Amino acid sequence: MTLVPPVTAAFTLEQSCFGKLRHSIRAFAGSFRPPQALSLRTAAHPSTSSVIVGFEASTWLRSPINALHSIPGRHVTIAFRTEVSDDGELSAWDVQSRKGQYDKVLNALWEMDLRELRVLRIDGLRWWGDQKQLFQERAYPFPPTQDDEAPLFARAWNVEVLILTARSDVSLLEALTELPAARNKLLFPRLHTIAMEWPRHESVSRSIVVDLFQKRHAAGLPVRTFQVLRKGGQDERWEDLLGFTQVVVHDSASE
Repeated sequence: MTLVPPVTAAFTLEQSCFGKLRHSIRAFAGSFRPPQALSLRTAAHPSTSSVIVGFEASTWLRSPINALHSIPGRHVTIAFRTEVSDDGELSAWDVQSRKGQYDKVLNALWEMDLRELRVLRIDGLRWWGDQKQLFQERAYPFPPTQDDEAPLFARAWNVEVLILTARSDVSLLEALTELPAARNKLLFPRLHTIAMEWPRHESVSRSIVVDLFQKRHAAGLPVRTFQVLRKGGQDERWEDLLGFTQVVVHDSASE
């Protein structure tokens, strides 16, 4: 069976974390249908993680800044629902159970075939551990391969555009300036555009951003464009990025 939604369609599949999560990931983002555009959220707000698979990358590539707040074009959302306590108070068992459910989601992500991925959107990661597993190094209990320590996105060699929503942490950019485990090259060698909102809530976010562009340039893998969605009318100056990238500032539509 082949699912071909119309141009404006958005299909959502919600699944309990106690179910067989690998099957849905494999069906929509596995080797049979390698995604070209992908949005990932493992942070719980309040109780779901999600994988959003775009049917074509062209709409995402055309205007990455527009994908900060909405998913363009046809797409499928796979939402993983964690089972939480109804009374709002979590026992030690509840906390451990919830962690196990999130780990199961992260484990299922390894079913994705990332060889053709061109656009990656990060909409919030659960905590620093998820960032490390996805971008820096793999650890138990996640699936072993021939290179056990390589992170998930080490396989995404064709990523051209990285989109960080307001819920994502800028610190994950540090992983793009360091060699991941079991690899001798930086992640995303074809990366040419990063899009995000500004200002950010993290106090050290500016230095991380500047460091990224300067280090990638020095490594011979420059990121050519930095697209910024300006919030609150703040006029941020980026003189320290001159010669390292082109800064394109967009004003928020709400201003």
